[in-house]
Amino acid sequence: MESSASFMKTITVQMLGILYCMLFLSCQWAFGQGETDEPPKEKTPLELLNEGNARYQRGDILGSIKKYNAVIEKQPFSAIAFQKRGRSKRRIQNYQGAIKDYEKAIELKPNFVNAYLGKAQAYLALQNYNAAIKAYGRAVDMNPDKPYIPKIYYNRGLAHLEQKNYKEALADFTKAIELNPKMDKAYLNRGNIYYHFNKSKKACADWIQAKELGNEKAKVNLEKGCK
Repeated sequence: MESSASFMKTITVQMLGILYCMLFLSCQWAFGQGETDEPPKEKTPLELLNEGNARYQRGDILGSIKKYNAVIEKQPFSAIAFQKRGRSKRRIQNYQGAIKDYEKAIELKPNFVNAYLGKAQAYLALQNYNAAIKAYGRAVDMNPDKPYIPKIYYNRGLAHLEQKNYKEALADFTKAIELNPKMDKAYLNRGNIYYHFNKSKKACADWIQAKELGNEKAKVNLEKGCK
C-alpha cells in the first residue's frame, strides 16, 4: 500500500510539474508576443493614392473615393488627389462634386491640364457649354500631351455645335481631323455641318471617310443625303 501511495504521489508531482511548465511557457509566449509584435504600419499618402487608382481601374468607384478621401485627410494640399477624386465623382455622375474637386486641384496647381479637362467634361455633361468651351480652351493653352489634343478639339467642337456656333465647331472638328485623321466622329460631325449649309459634296466626302472608319451613323447619312 505504501509503495502504491508513493507511486501515485510521484505521478501527481510529475503531472503538476508538467502543467506548471506548460503554464510558464504559455505565459512567456504571450508576454513575448506583446513585446515583439509591432503595430500595423500606417499607409502613406502615395500607397493610399495607388490603392485608389487600382480600385478605380477595377470599377470600384466608391472604394476609390474613400481612398482619395484618406489621401486628402493626410495631405489636404495634394492636387492630384483632388483631381482623381473629381474623376471618380464624374464617373458616378456627381458632376457638381467633381467640378468642386477639379477647381480645388487647379487652385493648388494652376497649370493642371487633367483637372481642366475633367472640369470641361463635367460641364459638358451638365450642358453648361460656355463653361466647357472655356475650360477646353485653357487646357489647349497649356500644351497637353499629344494624345489628348485631338479629343480636346473634338469635344470643344461638340460644345460649340450645341451652341450653334457652327464656324467655331467646324474649325475644331477640322483641327481634330488634322491631328488624328482616324477620328471618325469628327468627320461625321463636320459632314453634318457642311450638309446644314448645303455643301453636299463636302458633307458626303466626310461621311464617306467616317463610314470607312466604321461609323454607322455616317452610313445612314450617306444613304439619305448622298444618293
